[in-house]
Amino acid sequence: MTAYKQKGKEELSRQPASNCTPITVLGMNNSRKPCHIRCWFVLLAALSVTGAYCAGPREAAAQSHEVEKSRSLFEHFYGHEPVYFLYGWDPDNIKFQISFKYRLLNPDGSLAKKRPRLADFYFGYTQTSFIDLDSPSDAFLDNSFKPEFMFSQKRLIIAPAAWLSQLGLEAGMQHQSNGDSGADSRSLNILYAKPVLTFGDTGAYHLTAAPKVWLYVGNVSENPDIGDYWGNFDLELKFGKTDGPELRSNWRQGSEGGSLQVDFTYPFRALCSGNCNGYFQLQYFSGYGETLLNYDRRDSQLRIGFALYR
Repeated sequence: MTAYKQKGKEELSRQPASNCTPITVLGMNNSRKPCHIRCWFVLLAALSVTGAYCAGPREAAAQSHEVEKSRSLFEHFYGHEPVYFLYGWDPDNIKFQISFKYRLLNPDGSLAKKRPRLADFYFGYTQTSFIDLDSPSDAFLDNSFKPEFMFSQKRLIIAPAAWLSQLGLEAGMQHQSNGDSGADSRSLNILYAKPVLTFGDTGAYHLTAAPKVWLYVGNVSENPDIGDYWGNFDLELKFGKTDGPELRSNWRQGSEGGSLQVDFTYPFRALCSGNCNGYFQLQYFSGYGETLLNYDRRDSQLRIGFALYR
């Protein structure tokens, strides 16, 4: 029995009986509660909206002449962190993530034309959630809400050296919390900088290295030793092709332990003659701190699913 499931049962024993009534939906067991249905509706709505937000620069440029005036709200939304829905071997092992960033200043405005780098400031938001379908009440085991204010430009300098095709930078301040109260409450703030180095032709197979360093700022009394498990450094490596497969790894190390996450994605377009969007995704995590709630607990998980943005 996983640590997630143990925690879910302990919490269930302390909670009052759910006021949901049993229903049958598409052959589901009668013990399944409408709470699950609401969770699925929220999830599907979030993924659908994020899919609209996360069009990359290339796709946005190709569609710019077809965007209706009524949809101009989405004009300055971009993909940020990967967006995916993954399923593990156990029903308490579902993980999904949504993420986007919004450009704060109009690049065609007078201020950005005078100071072009001002158009590279964004508001970003990422949410990572873990779901237990066996839970008869609250299906969400843990959430991590991550709003941030940042500078982001992946092509800050083009071909700065013969061995380096482009140099970018992401830097800013991020808040993280899980929205819980009492003993389960977790929150922290970090200041971070993340140079992004790209090696090779971006139109073919290429390597990207993005070392990220951060400082914890403000009050961390709810999780005073989180730095011992999360550390102050993360190394992201990606190798692949824009319209082909991609292998991505994230490694971080603290004084008490570390973690490694490896993601493999493959575009559906290559599997259905170019007719489908999205990606097949396989993810493996091992180490400490996959969830904010249990940052000091070691775990290993293998999940499979799909991604809308990588």
